Order: sequence, then C-alpha cells, then structure tokens
Amino acid sequence: MVHQELSLFPSLRVVSNVYAGHEIHDRLGLMQRPRMRDELARTLAEVGWSIPIDREVSRLTLAEQQMVEIVRAFHFRADLVLLDEPNSALTETESRALFDAVRRFRARGQAFLLVSHRLDEVLGIADTISILRDGRLVHSGPAADLTMRDAVRLMVGNVSTVSARKAPESTFGPARVELRGVRSGRLADLSLEVRQGEIVGVAGLEGSGVQELFDLLFGTRPIAAGEVLLDGGPYRPRSPTEGIRRGVASIPADRRTDGLMMNRRISENVVLVILDRLRSRLRLISDTTIRRVAKEFVSRFRIRGLAADAEVNTLSGGNQQKVVLAKWLAVRPGLLLLNDPTRGIDVAVKAEVHDIIRELAGEGMAILIWSSESDELLGLCDRIVVLNKGRQTAVIDPTTANRRDLTLAVVGGDVP
Repeated sequence: MVHQELSLFPSLRVVSNVYAGHEIHDRLGLMQRPRMRDELARTLAEVGWSIPIDREVSRLTLAEQQMVEIVRAFHFRADLVLLDEPNSALTETESRALFDAVRRFRARGQAFLLVSHRLDEVLGIADTISILRDGRLVHSGPAADLTMRDAVRLMVGNVSTVSARKAPESTFGPARVELRGVRSGRLADLSLEVRQGEIVGVAGLEGSGVQELFDLLFGTRPIAAGEVLLDGGPYRPRSPTEGIRRGVASIPADRRTDGLMMNRRISENVVLVILDRLRSRLRLISDTTIRRVAKEFVSRFRIRGLAADAEVNTLSGGNQQKVVLAKWLAVRPGLLLLNDPTRGIDVAVKAEVHDIIRELAGEGMAILIWSSESDELLGLCDRIVVLNKGRQTAVIDPTTANRRDLTLAVVGGDVP
C-alpha cells in the first residue's frame, strides 16, 4: 500500500526505510547492507528515479520522500500494489517515470489499484475504471469506453447551480494583494489579484500549485521570480512573522497539528499571536487581560465551550476551527488565507463559519480560499481561479457554473 500520507521513518536512511521489516541477513544474522544497497539501486534504475539511498529521509524533499514510499512497494514485487494519489508531490517528469514503471511491472504480472482524481492520467494508464460516489459504486468498465466528460458526470451525479454569493463589484476596494508573473516551486508565471472585500476561491488538485501560493503569501516559501504587491507596496516575506506583521493571516488545513495548542485553554490560543499587544508597561501580561480579550472573540464566534478557560481538546471539531479563526482574526489582518476551512465539521457549524467569512469580507478583508468541496467554493466565492500544474487555466463565475463545470476545469477538461 502506498498511502497518500507518507508513512516513513524520518531519522532512518532511504535504504533502511525501504527494507524496514525485510532486512537481508547472512547465516550469522548479520545485516548485509552492501547487498541491500545494490538491490535498491537496481530497482531505482528500473523506475528511472535518482534518490540518494544513504541519506536520512528527513533531509529529502517531499517529492523524494514520496518516491521512497512508492519504491518500497515496487521493490518487493508485490502481487497487488495499491496506489493512493501516488504522484501528488511529484513533478510531471517524475510522474511520467512512475507510470512508465507501472506499465513495465504490469507486463510482468503485477496488478495495480490506482486511486486518483487526475482523470487524464487515469484514462491514460488504466485498463478498467470504477467510479464511486457517496460510498456507492456507480460505474465499472473498460477505460476505453469512458470519456473525461462521462467520468465527471458519473463522479458528481445530478448537478444544479449552487446559490452563490454575488457581492456587487462596487463593494470591492483596491487590490489588497497582486501577483505578477510569480514563480515558486510548482507555480509558473502566475498573475492574480484579490481586492478588499472580495472572496476569491482557488481550485486545483494536489500538486497544482495551490499550497505553494498559500505558502509564499504567508512567508513559509521564498518567491523565486516575479513580483508580489501588498496594499500597493512590495511584499517578499522571509518568514510568517513578517507576513503577520504586514497583516496576513493563514488558517491551516490541519487545525490540530498546525493551528492549535490542544492541551491549552481557549483564551491562551486566541491571544497567542497578539501577546505583544497585551503587555503592560512593565512587559507583563495578566490573566485578566487574556480572558477579557478572549471573551470578546468567544462571544463573536459563538464558540460553544464551558468558558474561555476550557481546554481546546474538550471542544468539537467545529468549535476548534472557530478558535483558529479567532486566533488569527485577533491580528486584524487585511489578507486572510483559508486552507480547507470547514474540513471535518458538521453542516450547522459549517454554515456559521461561512457567515463569519462573509462578514469579514463585508468589513473589507480580502480572502483567498481553497476547499476540497466544490459546493463550498461555488457558494462562498465571488470568483474561482483554477490552477493546473502551477498555471492559471480558468476563471469560474460561481453564479453561472455548477459542480460539473468546476470539476471539468480542475481536472483539465473544457468548461462548456
């Protein structure tokens, strides 16, 4: 099984990860490292990848780590290999090498089950395609009998135009952030702007450049080329601290790992990034001040806990997400980056979060959002920019488009 989420030992070398649990020993029980290295080098040559096999996994790039995960499955010639979005972190060249290897190993009798949303790749390599929707099998048959448009129709089912937000153009202010010919990681010559009061959606599969866009705007990724302007001035943040200072806030996709201190109080989480503002002349911060500030946000965001003193790990997923929002909005940002903001929360709380996002836009905040749910983008955004392989390939008007239109644009088909 090649998982979409990596399952490697970061502190071990590549060769040790590949052979974990399958080490080669001699008759005396001693590990035969040279033989393991030689065998792994031959497998890598077959696949067409170059990975330093004696380097610790933690020192590899994300793409190289994904290669290690895949090579581990190929190396032992399993009868059946399950590939779950195996090339989400790979470049186009690396992906071609992967699928060339699949074809070679398939010819030797290995079977592969590929799970992917990249329909062009699925149609290009699969013998049989099965489509699931809402937990049910809705189609299974020869890949040659299926077009991309048919596949999208089967994936999304009956569609209707979602009731979309449509704020009047006159309510938008000047551009809050502008990208001009930006290159960074997978991003290739990207130009984009988000105006004050505007909610702009970004749609794209894993590896399309969406994450790189969010990272460079928040200061966790350098800008290789091009120009970024924030409120009309040059913007090249070298760290998240600099991004926050310039009025940029980022809500991560994984709130538990990247967004919250789970075993601390709601109040401590809410004031985490504004502690300097709360210090007295003696540079001290009182619990009373922390509670007072936190109480304002707990009330505004309707966070349902025992009180601001409740630990975050006692809250529901939806209320945890509200705490993340409250923490960053305490900064009073001008640009808000939302990475799948309602993932894993129930419908009622999702509606509340949507209301909060619309409120913030109404107050003049510029909002850039990516979501794993097409309906969320269609119902929340003023326009949706589609990224594919690091480039802007379409701009969708949510008031006239539906799920099928957006899905076709994301996977690379033509929008009717």
